[in-house]
Amino acid sequence: MNNRLESQSRATTMATISGIGALLLWATSIAMTRGLSENLGALRSTAIVYTIGGIVACTTLLWRRRRGRPGTDVHLLPRSYWLWCGLLFVVYTLAFAVAIGGARDRQQAIEVALINYLWP
Repeated sequence: MNNRLESQSRATTMATISGIGALLLWATSIAMTRGLSENLGALRSTAIVYTIGGIVACTTLLWRRRRGRPGTDVHLLPRSYWLWCGLLFVVYTLAFAVAIGGARDRQQAIEVALINYLWP
């Protein structure tokens, strides 16, 4: 019984840490996108960020699969799902990066971000 409670406590702690990490990444995404766009260009910086993110996600998925963890059966989804979701994700991401990178100044970049996040 005690071992089960420790396992649940560890899972709750990891979920909380993951949630805080996601919130911090989301909160800094505009500043990071703008900073990288100023230095590398909007499309190049977006490609680099999502390439690194894809490598981390694939590595995590493979690691979880080898350990027999749940959530690793994404390969069972239909190809049309992957095609349409992937296409929409790429179009949205590129449009967002170009809008942030094309802003005249940082204030306009914040306005673009507000429109993006507050749009229904």
